[in-house]
Amino acid sequence: MKTIPLTTAAIFATAVFTMLATAEDKAPAEPKLPPVEPIPEVVMPEKSPWNVRVEVLMVAMPQEMALDFLPELNDRARCEAAFIKILAAIKDKKATLTGYPMLETLDGNRAVAESNVEVRYPTEFFSPATPQKGYELAQTSKDKAVEAAADNAIPAVFETRNTGPMLEVAPIVLEKGDRITMQIAPSRTELLGFDSFYAKNPNGKVDKMDQPRFFTPKVTTNITVRSGEHRLIGVFKLTKPEGFIELFILQAVATPVK
Repeated sequence: MKTIPLTTAAIFATAVFTMLATAEDKAPAEPKLPPVEPIPEVVMPEKSPWNVRVEVLMVAMPQEMALDFLPELNDRARCEAAFIKILAAIKDKKATLTGYPMLETLDGNRAVAESNVEVRYPTEFFSPATPQKGYELAQTSKDKAVEAAADNAIPAVFETRNTGPMLEVAPIVLEKGDRITMQIAPSRTELLGFDSFYAKNPNGKVDKMDQPRFFTPKVTTNITVRSGEHRLIGVFKLTKPEGFIELFILQAVATPVK
């Protein structure tokens, strides 16, 4: 074997290292990843700074008294004095309190207050003579003989309806609490009684079916009021008792959340 002098070997090694270093310099650079953007800070919504109390006085009174109050209630300068007089009339039993729903909620939130008595009543009937068959026609009758001879039909299907006062509202506070705008729907449902209907069953006999009769004064509106003021928002002529008028009087108050 031919021996390479040391100086030649050193020169050869230097050349090899130089070639390897040059090859590494020419190798493609690894792709750089884009910088990671910081996650934006989550900003939680501010809590509503306002509580809103909403109430609707529902009061029935003789028609003559109501007509005397209406000009005052429709005049903002005299409305508060008229409201105090109405409270005194309720206390003296000259007027009847039919409902007074009241609730408190946060600014911008929908809320509901209700006081219900459930009324359950039949909507479909069977004849006691032929329980598997229904009726083709039901109508009122003014014939006392027919009414006296009629049998009570058998209830087959029932429904339930709530009676009593109800208040639904979604308030929004404006102008640093000075004004309140709202969607509001106060109502009151009352059972007036039952009406009797008569129909012939398949055997030719007459059966009687009783159905409820309801009365519901209701207001659905958008309105803006001053915080704390009273405002007349509904006037209704009652069916029972006759000669009476029912008034709906609204008040909304905004108070800061502490």
